[in-house]
Amino acid sequence: MAMKNLLILLFVFFFVDVAFAQDTLRTKVDTVQVIPESPQISFTTKEYNFGTIKQGTVVSYDFDFTNTGKKPLKLLAVQVGCDCTTPLWEKKTLAYGEKATIKVVYSPKSKHIGEQKVTIFVISNAQNKEELLYLKGLVTQN
Repeated sequence: MAMKNLLILLFVFFFVDVAFAQDTLRTKVDTVQVIPESPQISFTTKEYNFGTIKQGTVVSYDFDFTNTGKKPLKLLAVQVGCDCTTPLWEKKTLAYGEKATIKVVYSPKSKHIGEQKVTIFVISNAQNKEELLYLKGLVTQN
C-alpha cells in the first residue's frame, strides 16, 4: 500500500512539474518577437498633418519605413490619388532591418481649397503588400 501511495505521489509531482514547465516555456515563447519569413514593411507614421497653408505653398514630408521581415523588401510602386502630389523614393532592395524613405511633395492647385486628405498607395513585395499613407491639412486662398 505504501508503495502504491508513493507512486501516486510521484505521479502527481511529475504532472505538476510538467505543467509549470510548460507555463514557463509558453511565457518565454510569447515574449519572443516573431519575424515574418517574408518581407514586412513597417512605417514610423502613416499620416502627416501639414496644418494650414496658403494655396500654391509646397509641402513635403518624409515617410520613413523599415524592412522588419527576413526576406529582401522591394517597393513595386508608389501611387497618389491626386496630380498635386508627387512621391519620390529610391528604387532599391532593402535587407532585413534596413530603412528608407518615401518623400511626398504636395503642391495644392486652385481646385484644392479647404480640408484636404491625399492618399498615397504603397505597393511592395511585403507580406502587407498594400499600405496607405495620408497627407492632410487645410488649404486657404491667397
